[in-house]
Formats: sequence, C-alpha cells, structure tokens
Amino acid sequence: MAYQTPDSKKEEFRKYLEKSGVIDALTKVLVGLYEEPERPPNAVDYIKRYMGAPTGIDVDAYYSCVHRVASPQRAPPPCRPRGEGRESQRAARRRRDERQHPVRNAGSGRRTTT
Repeated sequence: MAYQTPDSKKEEFRKYLEKSGVIDALTKVLVGLYEEPERPPNAVDYIKRYMGAPTGIDVDAYYSCVHRVASPQRAPPPCRPRGEGRESQRAARRRRDERQHPVRNAGSGRRTTT
C-alpha cells in the first residue's frame, strides 16, 4: 500500500470535488448569497433552497430510516414520519396481546379474574 502525505490526500480530494462539480456549485450558491440585497435570516436554509434541497425535513429521522433500510440483518420496517401510523401499531399490538392472553377483557384492556 502506498503511503500518502496529508497534502497529497487534500489535493486528491480537491481534484475529486472539482471534477464532480461541487466547487462550481458551491461557488455559485455563495455568490448568490453575497449578491442578495438583504441577508436572509438563515444562510443554511438559503443554501439548501438554492441547491434544491427540500426544507423542513427531520434529518436525523431520515438518516435513521436510511440506515435501517441499508442494514442487511433483517427486513426494514417501513419508514414513516414520526407520529404517523401509531394507531395501526397500537391496534396490531392489541391484537397480538389478545391472542397471547385470551382472558383479557377486550373492551377495557384490563385483565379479568376468573
């Protein structure tokens, strides 16, 4: 394996960014931000909009979903925004519990004594 100096790694990475168009895209967005007559209150959101990224996304939830899908251990659960589908999850849990514990009173969710 060939040893690379930190300077050669940096140069290789810079060439990669330049070849893939990242340098040009970042330059354009920064020039656009500079030429704005009024500075936007959130520069990061401005850059995201300029680059075409959707705003208002929970990035942590997105990446956890992506990692679950990429995980080879088991089939991933469907990715849903937080809070969505909880009622169906509760209903499935209730049905599973009723099958495992048939003496449970289905109406109140409490166990009955016999």
